[in-house]
Amino acid sequence: MNSNIIINFFTSGVLLVIGILMTSGFIFKQASQSNRLVFGIVLTAFGIFRLITVFAKIKQQKLDARREKMQSEKEKLLGRS
Repeated sequence: MNSNIIINFFTSGVLLVIGILMTSGFIFKQASQSNRLVFGIVLTAFGIFRLITVFAKIKQQKLDARREKMQSEKEKLLGRS
C-alpha cells in the first residue's frame, strides 16, 4: 500500500474521531454549543470526504493497473514488443 494512502486513512480517521467527540461535547467544553456543533459537523464531514477520496484513489489505481496489463497483453498479442 502506498504511504500516501496510509497517511490519508490516518488523517480521515483522526478527523472523524475529533469531529464526533466535538459534536457530542466530550472535548472543547468551554466553547459554545453552536460553535462546537458546527465545527464538529464540519470535521466529521471532511473526514468522511477524505475517506471516500482514499477509496476512490485505491479503485483508480486498480483500474490503471488493469489497463496497463491489458495494454501489454494487447501489444504481446499483436507482436509489437
